[in-house]
Amino acid sequence: MIRKSYLKVLWNQVRRGRVLWPFKQALKWPALRLSPTVDRPLAGPIHGTFFTTYSCNLRCHFCDLPYRHIEYKKAGMKELDLEEKLRVIDDFDAIGTTAIGFTGGEPMLDLDTPALIQRAVDLGIMTHLSSNGFAFKTLEATERLFDLGLHGVSISIDGACKETHNEIRGSKKSYDDVLTSLRNLLSVRERHTNKMSITTTTVITQENYREVPDLIDLLIDLGVDQISFMPVQDIGLDYDVEERSEEFMVSEAAELDSVVDFLIAKKRETGRIENTVDYLKLFKGAFRGKHLPIQCYAGYNTLAVDSWGDIYPCFPWAEMRRSAANTRDITLRDFWHSEQSDSMRKEASSCRDCFWNNHTELNLMMSKRESAAPDSYVKTEFSVPVPDSVAKHVPRKTEHA
Repeated sequence: MIRKSYLKVLWNQVRRGRVLWPFKQALKWPALRLSPTVDRPLAGPIHGTFFTTYSCNLRCHFCDLPYRHIEYKKAGMKELDLEEKLRVIDDFDAIGTTAIGFTGGEPMLDLDTPALIQRAVDLGIMTHLSSNGFAFKTLEATERLFDLGLHGVSISIDGACKETHNEIRGSKKSYDDVLTSLRNLLSVRERHTNKMSITTTTVITQENYREVPDLIDLLIDLGVDQISFMPVQDIGLDYDVEERSEEFMVSEAAELDSVVDFLIAKKRETGRIENTVDYLKLFKGAFRGKHLPIQCYAGYNTLAVDSWGDIYPCFPWAEMRRSAANTRDITLRDFWHSEQSDSMRKEASSCRDCFWNNHTELNLMMSKRESAAPDSYVKTEFSVPVPDSVAKHVPRKTEHA
């Protein structure tokens, strides 16, 4: 089954007069399925990711990207300028990318992001913005993003209760900002010609899983189109994983089974849960630390670039700093058909480290056949010591007790 947000995107494209666009995209699937067989891409990626900045106004427990931004800045590294970023968008188009997700950090802290969205829209690429609510805190700012032609947005929310969400997000006011942003999005859409999709994303953790039913009721009452979930994963931590992950990694897997069953029932009852049933069923294995049981096609159906120019096959490998190349050394369009890219895909195809929502859903659409990792498979080691230059910025467990 296809995700609800994908269906909404297809319908919106038809409404905008691009009647043949869905059929052209459908033709990519046979080519993508065949690509691993011939060891080269026969079509462009379905989903491109652009980390426009790692900077963020929040300090979520399970994300270290803002600290990476501090680390790189203190090391004297230089981010891509606007011209270089626009070239990345042009190259995403040149290799035939269907959609680009603009993310971070908080992508709207990068002043170049609106220009990047506009370039992608002008090129006919689908655009999606992932935000913690910062981008839509005022009606004026919200309307400007609708005016750009943005196709979809997802807002992160991690609790039905203010206290839970704010604790996870490391902020005393994030919850109120999120609800304001959602109301602004829904209000502007009522009167705007752009009927972009509005989705929320919740990472299910040890801290919030009991609030899932109330959260769904809250978001349905608000009028959100689709409510998306994903299991917490320790790939969101670069620094001291074992110590920090105890705060939020799931420890009551058996109890969480009932939450998964509830989500599946709620999806069938309301149609408002965005994830597919096949994906939701994988949560039970994810909560028990099992490996992804299906083939990964990262590097074929997905491709990611960050604001420093590093190229990755997917979002999770960007989290783990497993860069395959840099756009200052090779353009994205040249990389797509290079030996470096072939090597990246071969390595990614054997990875079973994550259950990341967008990537896993695409992999499920390409092949639902189980392809278990070898018995000797070991999850990739990626945790690094906290650099002295950023140590004071990384919250320790005792601070969140």
